[in-house]
Formats: sequence, C-alpha cells, structure tokens
Amino acid sequence: MAGVKPIISYEIDGDLQYVTDPNVSFANLEDDLSLETPLRIAMKNASTSKDQQQQQQQHQQQQQQLSYVISDDGDIQHAENRDMNNLMTEVAVMDMQLPNFVEGPGFSRFMTMLSSTYDIPSKNKLEAELIPNMYNKYKNYLVNVLNKVSTDIGLTIEEWKSSNDEYFITISMFYQNSEEAIMETKVLTTVHAPREWGTGQWDNFIELFLYEWNLTQEKITAVVVATTLQDLLNALTSRGFILIPCLLYTLQECAQECFEHPRVKEILVACRIIVGVMTAKTGGGEKESLEEQEMYYELPYASEEEKAESMKEIKEIIKKYIHDDERKSASKEPANKKSRLSGMENLFKDFNSKKTRTTISDKAELEMVQYQGESGEPLGSCPIEWWTKLSAKCPYLYKLATHYNCVPVCCAPSTRIHPDAQIVYNLKRAAIPTHLIDKMIFLNCNHTVSPSV
Repeated sequence: MAGVKPIISYEIDGDLQYVTDPNVSFANLEDDLSLETPLRIAMKNASTSKDQQQQQQQHQQQQQQLSYVISDDGDIQHAENRDMNNLMTEVAVMDMQLPNFVEGPGFSRFMTMLSSTYDIPSKNKLEAELIPNMYNKYKNYLVNVLNKVSTDIGLTIEEWKSSNDEYFITISMFYQNSEEAIMETKVLTTVHAPREWGTGQWDNFIELFLYEWNLTQEKITAVVVATTLQDLLNALTSRGFILIPCLLYTLQECAQECFEHPRVKEILVACRIIVGVMTAKTGGGEKESLEEQEMYYELPYASEEEKAESMKEIKEIIKKYIHDDERKSASKEPANKKSRLSGMENLFKDFNSKKTRTTISDKAELEMVQYQGESGEPLGSCPIEWWTKLSAKCPYLYKLATHYNCVPVCCAPSTRIHPDAQIVYNLKRAAIPTHLIDKMIFLNCNHTVSPSV
C-alpha cells in the first residue's frame, strides 16, 4: 500500500511517544481508512537491540494502546470533506438557503479567496443525498425523544402558499419540557394540501399522521388552526379534537378583509386626521395617555359568583386526579400485605382511637387553599416558570396547568411573531422546491436537536 507511513505510539510515564519502524506489516488493511477506526498491525520477527527490547517490555507493562495508522493525507482529507458536507448541509437548513447557493459565483469567489482545498458538495448532492440523510437521522431521533414526553401536548396546523401557488400545511407540536420551565416547539411534517380533498381523505391523513408519530388523541389538549380548509376542519371535529383559531392568523384575516373593502381609503384618511391632531398638540400628550389608560382600568372583572363557579369546576378536576393516583397506588400494592403497627401504636393500642382518614375532597380543598394563598406574578412574567415553582406545593393544580399551557396562542413560534421576522421566513419558505419543502422546514426548526447517531 503505497504512501502509508507506519506510526506507532507508546505511552511512557504518561506521555505519548511516536516512533516509526520499517518492521511493520499491515493485516487486513481496508482501503477506506478512517480516523475513527484504529487499525491492527503486527510486528515482524526482526532483530532488535537491547534498548528496543526494554522499550517493548515497558510498553507491555503500561498496557499502551496502538495509535491510528494515517496515510500521507488521504484520511485527513476524507474527514475534512465529510465535515465540509455536514457544514454545507447545516448552512442550507439553518438559514433556509436553496441548495444551489454552493454553485453561485459569489460563494465560489469566497472559497477561492480562502485558498481552500475542500471539496464543496454540489447542488445535486445536497438535494439527493446530504439533506435527506440528515432529515432521516434527525427524524428517527426526534421520534424517540417525543415518545418519552409524558405531559400533554398541543398541535398547530398552519396553511401557507408557495411561490408556485401551491398550498401546504405544516403541523407542529408544542409541549412543556419536563426538565426545564420552557415550552418546546417541534415541526413534525409539511404536506401538500390539495384543494379538492374531501373530509374522508383528510381523515385518512390524520390517522396516518398520528400513527407515524405515535401520538394518541388523549394526550392532545387542543389543535390551533390557521387554515380555511373546511374539509380538514370537519375531519378534525369529527374525531373529537378541540379546535382553537390561531390569533395571529385571525388578526391577519380581519386586517386583509378590512383593507380589501372599498371604503378602506376613507378609513385611512380619517385615521391620519386623528393622528395628525393628536401629534400637533404639544401640551396635552401626557394627559391624553393617562385618560387612555383609564379605559383599561374600567374593564369588567369576573364576579365573585363566576369565580366561585370556576373554582368549583377546578376542584372537581383535582379530585379526579387524586382519585386516579390513589387507584394506581392501590393496584401496585400486594393484596396480602398487612399493615404493621408502630411501637407506640402497639403499646397504646387499647387506648388508640380510630384514625380519621383524609378524604379526596379534603385533599383537593387543601390544595386550593394553598393556591389562593400565593401572591400573583406580574403580567410580564412567564406563567410556565411560575407554575413550575408551585409544582411541589400544588402538584395536581400544576398538572392541570400543564394540560392547558401546552396550547399556544398562535401557530408561529415566538421567534416568528415579529412582522419583520415573519416576512423573511415566509419569503424563504415559499421559495423552497416542492420536493424539499418537508425536509427543509423540518430541519430548520429542529436543528437544535442533537441526534446521538
């Protein structure tokens, strides 16, 4: 095998010593060398000096390991090319770049200025090999991660249109992280949404989707929808899902309907006049802002009767949680297990009155009292963090809160709610080729996941 330098490393007194020896034969050496795979080599029967024999004995006593056998530059170049392929794939999915960016004149000029000897993957290789391979790896890992989620989840369905005037829906999943007080967002799939599909076809799709991701309807609190596909909504409703309109989508639909009205120009003119009058007054700005705040203070609050009715419903749910936990605990205990008396109970058993057992209603009432004794958090604080702090004191109320906290107010994650970020993302998403839409959107959202494969 030409061009291979035999290198052996010895660990002597904690240091690695590298030596070369011509008396080395390579056994079962594969053509494809890899830095991750150590190679076995065997020493030939050659005459060695006394110093070399002592060195070999010390080598055996230290139980040293054989280092990698590296070719001139082949293995290093192979590893560098592999890293470059991964890097280019991450650039494409994280920035939602079209795969043909590697063939652009600007990118080629940039790589030339670096005097790089890396092999840049082609557009076809990114589309046909690298992106699909990364998608399969991340998807398999994400399926295993989601199977371990014990809390309830919320789903979102977002309809959007590509630059080719094709309609798609993206389904995402929201759930609370059990280790941190944060809300996790994972994009699960993006599929073509034919306008001619009926309720039956959408029902079949929903069934296949739930099976693919191993989701049960009992764990799904609600589905936030941003779509006008009535047949899809009918299919979800017929399965018993709770549907909640996306707030952002609803506001956009209302604004679009308003601005498409023939009298929209008159409304805009009136608004400009009002704003002009307010900004022209230099001395009354502070007073007007205070008067505006008073409107919010006068908003009606829930009456005491309404609060009592809500707390009654919450208490009934907590009682159900407690009953389910006690039933599970009782089923795990052996049937023939006898209760043992403590020393004091055995000594005064004749004088010991019967214990008063705490009822489920008492436990629920105690938790409600503890909750009402807590001070409220400011409106700007995170409710998930607040409930996490309260989980030890009110475990059943915390469980009820996580059931509803997993439902987002809109389909878009918080990073896309800002109008500028929303416009940039929508433009990039609309330009993705049809055959890469599912993979690119999936990887763009889930690239922070670390697959252990």
